[in-house]
Amino acid sequence: HPTQALLDIFTIYEENKQIDNLKIALVGDLKFGRAVHSLSKILSLYKDVTIHLISPNELKLPNNYLTFLEESGVAVTESENLEQGITEVDIIYMTRIQEERFKNKADAKKYKGILSLNKEIYTENCEPNTVIMHPLPRDSRKEANELNSDLFENPNLAIFRQADNGVVTRMALFALVLGVV
Repeated sequence: HPTQALLDIFTIYEENKQIDNLKIALVGDLKFGRAVHSLSKILSLYKDVTIHLISPNELKLPNNYLTFLEESGVAVTESENLEQGITEVDIIYMTRIQEERFKNKADAKKYKGILSLNKEIYTENCEPNTVIMHPLPRDSRKEANELNSDLFENPNLAIFRQADNGVVTRMALFALVLGVV
């Protein structure tokens, strides 16, 4: 997912106008979420980044990533509480439960819907300009629904702009690799 991380960092810049001093909440399946792993590495290259990791204890970001972030000077907090973790952040980066990566599929079901962002939670806990991102696909099944469709009218929902940025980011990479810049 390195190209996902590149389009994510581009989207963060486009939406937030800066990356230094960023406060971002990474939410969901941080253990198996490869997009989160790649994004966290890129975020470590910037100054004064704070990352709030929000996940069930069993789906925490692996220790090697935590160690890497801390050694890179990134301020990291961990929580299982969505509402507390998303206050005072610039970006909320939601992820789905990576059901396909669990050895036992039944284990994945226990985490479905535990961390679900909707309009009410967003309005009560976020600044009015907090940007919402998601690497897609989102799990829209009722029992999961980590990103509720009641947010679709929110102008800070950047998932469609984020997907569009994937096209231009990957086109630029192809042009560089193929030497046709």
